[in-house]
Amino acid sequence: MKKNIILAGAFLVLPALARVDCQNITVGDQDYLCSIYESQDVTVELNKAYKEYISKIRQSYSSHVSLGEKLSRKVRLAQERWKSYMIEECNVYAFTASENSSLHSLLVNKCTVKMTKNRIKDINEQKDSL
Repeated sequence: MKKNIILAGAFLVLPALARVDCQNITVGDQDYLCSIYESQDVTVELNKAYKEYISKIRQSYSSHVSLGEKLSRKVRLAQERWKSYMIEECNVYAFTASENSSLHSLLVNKCTVKMTKNRIKDINEQKDSL
């Protein structure tokens, strides 16, 4: 009997996990959820752009492998430092909201999206210059 109750509960939760229509936001919770979705989506885009950049470095420096490796290390380090900077910058941006509130998370997500989109643009420009 307990298993049936747990399974029934799981089926009740599943529809709530469906992705919200972010084009027609009607309540604040949707805005918060959409900020999470958008943050996740741009993170996927960033990872793709970063991998393509590293791949382009390897390809462009195939005849000078040690230089390509050196540049790849510098790009990795720059990316790690950019991520740290973004986290701190977005926490500053959201500072006025209570730290554990959904408003704080919403503001951090919106900042993260904006900064990540700019980073993607920068990475793509650097990649295209090789």
